Amino acid sequence: TIHLNHRGLVESFVMKNCPALDPEDRRRILGDSFHLVDKAAKRSREELLTEYADLPRDLVIKLLEFASIRGTPEQVEEKIDADSLDSWEYLRQLWDSLQNRYVTNIVIDLGIVRGLDYYSGMVFEIFDEQSDLGALGGGGRYDSLTCAFGRDEIGAVGVAGGVERTILAMARQEIPHSKRIQAVAVLYANMQVQGRAVRLASKLRSSGIGVEIDLAGRSLRKQLELCSGCQFAIIVGPRELKQNRIVLRDMLSRTERTISLDNLLSELKVLLSVDSAH
Repeated sequence: TIHLNHRGLVESFVMKNCPALDPEDRRRILGDSFHLVDKAAKRSREELLTEYADLPRDLVIKLLEFASIRGTPEQVEEKIDADSLDSWEYLRQLWDSLQNRYVTNIVIDLGIVRGLDYYSGMVFEIFDEQSDLGALGGGGRYDSLTCAFGRDEIGAVGVAGGVERTILAMARQEIPHSKRIQAVAVLYANMQVQGRAVRLASKLRSSGIGVEIDLAGRSLRKQLELCSGCQFAIIVGPRELKQNRIVLRDMLSRTERTISLDNLLSELKVLLSVDSAH
């Protein structure tokens, strides 16, 4: 399960509960608050109340309650006034974007902040919920790190995995190695159908077919140029979607035809298996 949060959400919560701070107190309280939230799942309430006695006691108690909140956006909104906090809309959009890709093993977890201070935005950690191994991996956005090297125009995001923990988790679950079929490209005629194209790409991937899809909102013509290495391109257009159909283009012969979305997966598997046999 992927646990998501945004450091801006935590900062906004702290500032809402500690208004009118001078800059020095703000830096100190924010730093201590992030460290407190990071430890909330690993240490007892009494230990943390003692360790962070320099913070206002009411703030510590509220932060411990805040860090325990997790679930869907709707479940989070039942427990706190999330709409009044910065970055909540970003998390909602991220949630929707992942849902469009059929990534459903996600949870918003307000106790995830990542321990390193250079993280500056969205953060996440990945867990095997059936074990107590801890996070199998984690990462997030850290634009402030590039600023430290004088490159404030460059954004940065990254992830690191725990190899040993992941191997242990896979061994316990007996996860088989999957064989991926040769890649196809999913293209979209305009931004209005991009979401449907993303969902289609995710559905094909979950069936074992490797898929390329443009994430930058390029024109259909540019998408066609960039996928020239694929044998097949699936073009999602508004007119065809109304008829529950797509355009299947053979990139080698440059021929194309419209087919039903319901038949796409079976036809692709036949076409790709025939090609691999040759």
